[in-house]
Amino acid sequence: MRPSGSDPGRATRAIRSFSDQIDTGSLFNPISPERDPVRSKLITVLLPAALVLSNALNMVGIVVLPKLIEAEQFAIFSLSSSVGLFIVSVLFEWSRICTMRFSAAANPVEGAQRRATLHAANLWIACALLLLALVAQLWSTKYALIFGLASLFAVSQALFEARQASFRAEFRDKDYIRNILARSILGLLLLCGLAFCFQDASYTMWGWASSFAIVLVFSSNPFREPPVGKFNWQTLSFMMKFGMGVTVAAITTTALSPLVRLVATELIPLDEGGKMMLAMDISQKLVGVLGLSINLITLQATFRAKEFGDDKLASARITNQLSIVVAVIMPAVVGFLALAQPFSQIFVPQAYRDVFSMNITWCMVAAGLIGVRTFALDSVFLVAGRPYLSIVGPLVTVLATTLALVVIGSYAGFTSVVISQAVVVGAITGALGSAILSRLVFRFTISWGDLLKATAGCAGLYCAIALVPRLGEASLLVIATFVGSAVYCVVMIGSNALGLRSLFRRLPSNS
Repeated sequence: MRPSGSDPGRATRAIRSFSDQIDTGSLFNPISPERDPVRSKLITVLLPAALVLSNALNMVGIVVLPKLIEAEQFAIFSLSSSVGLFIVSVLFEWSRICTMRFSAAANPVEGAQRRATLHAANLWIACALLLLALVAQLWSTKYALIFGLASLFAVSQALFEARQASFRAEFRDKDYIRNILARSILGLLLLCGLAFCFQDASYTMWGWASSFAIVLVFSSNPFREPPVGKFNWQTLSFMMKFGMGVTVAAITTTALSPLVRLVATELIPLDEGGKMMLAMDISQKLVGVLGLSINLITLQATFRAKEFGDDKLASARITNQLSIVVAVIMPAVVGFLALAQPFSQIFVPQAYRDVFSMNITWCMVAAGLIGVRTFALDSVFLVAGRPYLSIVGPLVTVLATTLALVVIGSYAGFTSVVISQAVVVGAITGALGSAILSRLVFRFTISWGDLLKATAGCAGLYCAIALVPRLGEASLLVIATFVGSAVYCVVMIGSNALGLRSLFRRLPSNS
């Protein structure tokens, strides 16, 4: 049975805009017109804030964890979580998207059938994956352990995300926000608590994965409230075709991170790999939080402009999206690199610091480029209704990274720095590929003036930070962050980048 009103060309409204190492939840959906307008405005603020806070807490966990476990254990944890996210994209993302798109139906019987079908499919896949992970433990190898931990993490997160998608489809925003915040807080506590007690990656991952399961069990969830309806094979077949089609890009995007980590475990000592992965995780989390915040605010309006046939407005919004993404991510990368030394002294354990310091610059540059590609350029394909083209940028990134690693490694030897440099080469190539293709697919202009103003602001930010007196690591970090941000804002507002002065002039009249 084909769900009524389905249209694969509108899949862009259901795709999450997200990157490699970030726990995004779901893309902000249009507000139901039947809802109270005051409450809708409140949710418009609270929902993005909850998602950003959730990812910020996840980043806190990544910063704290190296202080509690050794580098080798951190490498196992980092690789397991990265592989777990990839498994979620491959096996469960189609179901989450279909829940967002099809679980609510005008016909209650049909809606119940869809929910029951998706619920059963999720449980079958979860049970099969856990069984395979248990069988893999018979080999007692490092990779069997990593696969087992990754599978545990993937199942717990996927079932939690499936319920969260149901909340969003039913406009149960209060439940959605409560669950995501409760999960993030509990996850941070269990992650740090078990890492402190056992200093072992396995126990740490058990704690992290348990936070998803505990919140799911003790909230309104499909285990306590199974959907009323009958499973239907025809419905499952259609939704799998629909969902898998629009998740190909997510699969290719998330593939880079576990591949790089797997290569690192083979080419360099696990201890060195763990220290490099800390630099990767911090850079990816920072850029991911910023990109998510931007897309939650701007991308849905672009989807709507295209949906209602206003190509001119959609083109203008894409131009604005690109400028905003660059204007937010670039100063974050530049500012972090300018303050990398005091950050390392305060937050990075001494045992990690040598390899971390050698890799953080390359990792931040790569994360920034991938962030611009993901949150600005690849979103053009979604707006244009051609989501399959979103795989080009990630695929080019993976291929270019592999080639660069072989070439650079053959010349300079395989080290953590060489791996990070190869990722930068891949990120540059992938961003260029997405930029060229997106311009061919959807004719939009590039606001070179705004990009140059943002570049000038970053130069001012860097110089301002360099001039801050070195009174101490903590004071330097706080004062330099404030001074650098202030200088950047002055340059951007003073030059009227992104029309900021006009925006500020309009604010009083809207109050």
